[in-house]
Amino acid sequence: MTRWADGTLSVAAAIDRSEAIEKAFDLGAFPVVDPDDLADVYWDMYTRRDRVEQIHPAWPAQ
Repeated sequence: MTRWADGTLSVAAAIDRSEAIEKAFDLGAFPVVDPDDLADVYWDMYTRRDRVEQIHPAWPAQ
């Protein structure tokens, strides 16, 4: 079994309850993610160690 480092979680959204979101006036259609969801995704990456990176939320299929 291959063991990787913790990996990279690329966040493709503004993080709710963050300083940046508090200062933003109008995000329009920009996605917003809950930091608890990010923690769950990262924990899953850490414990399973089945991928080295993930984008959250997933990008729409093109």
